Amino acid sequence: MKKIDNKIEWISVEIDTHCNLRCTMCPIGHDKVDNQGRISVETFEKIVKAAVGYTDKIAMAVMGEPLMHPELPKMISIVKKNGLNAFVWTNGMLLDENKSKELLNAGLDKLFFSYEVINKELHEKIRAGADYDKVMFNLDRFIELKSELRPECKVAIWNIVPDTKMSLDFSDEIRNKYKNVELYASYAMDWHGEIKVEKTEKLGKIPTVCNQMKNYLSVAYNGDFISCCNDFNHKYTLKNIYNIDTLDDVLFSKKRLSLIENMKKGTLSGIDPCQNCSAPYVKEGVKRVLHSENKTYENKNASKTSKETQDNN
Repeated sequence: MKKIDNKIEWISVEIDTHCNLRCTMCPIGHDKVDNQGRISVETFEKIVKAAVGYTDKIAMAVMGEPLMHPELPKMISIVKKNGLNAFVWTNGMLLDENKSKELLNAGLDKLFFSYEVINKELHEKIRAGADYDKVMFNLDRFIELKSELRPECKVAIWNIVPDTKMSLDFSDEIRNKYKNVELYASYAMDWHGEIKVEKTEKLGKIPTVCNQMKNYLSVAYNGDFISCCNDFNHKYTLKNIYNIDTLDDVLFSKKRLSLIENMKKGTLSGIDPCQNCSAPYVKEGVKRVLHSENKTYENKNASKTSKETQDNN
């Protein structure tokens, strides 16, 4: 294996592009996702096996709700059998008791709830079809079950706030209730110009390589490695899992290296979806708050601490 200049934090794998909600800050909620599909267990296993030696984490999330895939527990088991950590993102609506037990018994290492626990009205407004109280019930029951079945499994709650006039902080009630849960809040992103939101990033004039390109790999449900997890219509494909020998073929592919060079130079015109993305010009990072282990971190410190939390799982 060639020496990799930067460690891959995790590989995001698109499990199922279908979703049970229509969120206002998501391309699915605006009917912008043209590629609809569900990954096969065979394709998923091939990705996981290729990941060994390159990363220690598989994140089951790109587009859609992973819990809609009937083989999700089996895929978690595949990750664990290959000695890697299994992360799953969910909106929590489908996480009933049986599903919770299946995920935990399969060996789940961390479950991220996309859930605006900070504000019931906000949650149900921006996540069409969601029920704040149902998600909280499912979340609380999952925490109870994990203490019985798999105490080492971690839980995080990610809050997305579309209005920059609203606070990202958490009430004392929420902090006290979820002392052992990572609480994360950030303002909504614009999905490289596809979704209208207020800009909160401080942009610089000198471009750089975006975090997603430097530290992560993303794979579409059909096995295509794509530019990043925000490339929801798979416009910039690198390689397909069935056409490579090792991940070196992706990491050192001509298209990936070319995109990195274009990011450094700021010459992204004509390159979809990157040409309209602010990520290469973000100077101080997206405004965010992380509350973990009775401490609160903001902006870059929030990102750094969140990353360290994943590394310590």
